[in-house]
Amino acid sequence: MANKHTCTEGPYRLAQTKQGEIILYADCELWYSFRFGNLFRYLTADEFLRLHDSIMGFDWKQLPAKTSTTSTIASAQRVLNVTLFGAMTRHDLLELRTLLGKAALLVTALSRLYNHQN
Repeated sequence: MANKHTCTEGPYRLAQTKQGEIILYADCELWYSFRFGNLFRYLTADEFLRLHDSIMGFDWKQLPAKTSTTSTIASAQRVLNVTLFGAMTRHDLLELRTLLGKAALLVTALSRLYNHQN
């Protein structure tokens, strides 16, 4: 009797912080569940890595130390981040960077292995 290979594996938590988590789902393809604050998305490895690069490239000094009610906008990049994540403080951005940084190496390695096998 031949072994039947099922593609469903996981979920596996790759990283977690106070406000978010990244979970791997392997169901014949690799999908990553990304949650930070109220934002929740399923991402492919490429989408995750683009998000990682975008957040790591953002200057945390442009964000206020504390949440304020004023809506001054320093740059187009800040508009994108504020639109995607809501009002962010420096602490929030540093936590988001930590979350993405913890998972980035695993996502990259798993993506390369998956692409090599397929």
